[in-house]
Parts: sequence; structure tokens; C-alpha cells
Amino acid sequence: MQFRILIVCSLLFLVTNTMIAQETYEKKPFELSGTISDKTTSKKIYLSLRTRTPEAKPIIDSAVIVNNKFLFKGFISEPTEAYIYHSRPMARLGFATLFLEPKKLDLTLEYNNFNTAKLKGSKTHDEYSLLQKLCKIPLK
Repeated sequence: MQFRILIVCSLLFLVTNTMIAQETYEKKPFELSGTISDKTTSKKIYLSLRTRTPEAKPIIDSAVIVNNKFLFKGFISEPTEAYIYHSRPMARLGFATLFLEPKKLDLTLEYNNFNTAKLKGSKTHDEYSLLQKLCKIPLK
């Protein structure tokens, strides 16, 4: 009798974990449209992110800058940390950390100062920005 209960509990555990795993990795579309200051000489801008999927492969995408505007489209399953930069390697001329969400997002950048990047539409990014500001307050 105890053996049957153990088997039933094990099966329920496996079914529940399978359902949660499928729910967690369901990919939804995101759209990141952006504007970059008119001082740009770059013709491309890059976006790098790592999704939390079983493969967990990093994704690097590029978009062409036309009339100081660019657009990235893709799929993510949850809020995802990403980096946007305008040259390779990204450390050379700067980059910005973003938290993308599966929805439409708007980004405003200055060509020579990605630290002033403003992302609209991501609650996760808003929380990240607040945390960054709080970390800069000196401890008394």
C-alpha cells in the first residue's frame, strides 16, 4: 500500500514539474524600438541577451540604424537581462544594461553616453533603475 502511494506521489510530482517547466519556458514576443541621438556615426546597434531556456544559449542580434531609429524583435519567456551597445567589443565605447519584458518597449539613447539610456514599458527595468539609484546613496 505504501509503495502504491509512493508511486502515485512520484507521478504527480513529475506531471506537476513538467507542467511548470512548460509554463516557464513559453516564449512570448518582445519588440524594442529605439531612438539614438543624432550624433551617431554607427550604422548598426547590437543587443545581447541570455534566455533561461534549457539551451541557455546567448543571443546576439543587430539592427540597422535608419534616421536615428532602430528596432529589435524577438521572443523571451520572462523578464530578461540584456545589453545594448553600438560597437564590438561592447566595452570599447560603452553599453547599457536593460531588462526586457515580453511586450512593446521604447528606448532612448545618447550615442556617446549609454549610461543615460531610458527604457519605457518594462516594470522590471524600472525596479532595476531604482535599485541602482539606491546603491549610489552613501551610507551614513
